[in-house]
Amino acid sequence: MLTFLIVSAAIFIAVKIYNKVQDSIISEETAPKTPPTPSKEEILLTEIRDLLKK
Repeated sequence: MLTFLIVSAAIFIAVKIYNKVQDSIISEETAPKTPPTPSKEEILLTEIRDLLKK
């Protein structure tokens, strides 16, 4: 009986740790990623495009 309790407690702790690791991995993957900042060339081209539209 004592062996059963020790083994079940060890499995319970292992599953809790596994779930915490999985949650942290999932939260990192679903975290909103900031879009990359446009380069200077892209900013200049956007400005030129906007000026040509006027």
